[in-house]
Amino acid sequence: MRKSAILLTAVFILFLFTSRPLIPDKELIDYFENNKAELYRLARSYQDYRPPPKQPHGTWSDLHGTELDALGIRRMTSTILVQYPTDAKGRAEYHALMLTYGQIYKYGAISIDKNEKTKGVQCKFSRGCHEYAGLIGGVMWKRLIYFRFPPQIQGKEMRIAMARGKVAIRKVTRLSYDNIGDWQERHTCLYKRLDPHWFIRKCRA
Repeated sequence: MRKSAILLTAVFILFLFTSRPLIPDKELIDYFENNKAELYRLARSYQDYRPPPKQPHGTWSDLHGTELDALGIRRMTSTILVQYPTDAKGRAEYHALMLTYGQIYKYGAISIDKNEKTKGVQCKFSRGCHEYAGLIGGVMWKRLIYFRFPPQIQGKEMRIAMARGKVAIRKVTRLSYDNIGDWQERHTCLYKRLDPHWFIRKCRA
């Protein structure tokens, strides 16, 4: 019994202080550049999709499963960063979609979970591509993020226009995301611009 307790304690400590590599920036950038046209097409298709009555938006993934598999994408999902259109027609549609929460899917930024292998580690962006530094460094992960409307960049800040005059502010950096470092605060996400609509997002729990 005592040996089992010691073993479990040792495994727990090892988990707290052992790191696994995040997928390198270069691999994400190369993947994006090599598949840019398809990523754009799927992102807009996802946002413009209207499911049949009483069907969830997730049926889009069923219809496009072959294409997602071909690109190695495990899942595309909307985020809480829901942008507000600047034109009158877009705003009217936004408010009409609110009855079914449709505005979240059409105007929400898209997060890409991609199956990939990095240095022998099976990565799934939000679940597998973590650096585990436990109590010291926290858990980190990377994703590709798509915005329907290009966010406004001012210095080291990205401003995302949201409904009712609200603006979400996120930090933008040109630094490499390949190391943990102490420069990223806990419970924050940093963004690295790939083009006006696409970013790498690195979060630290």
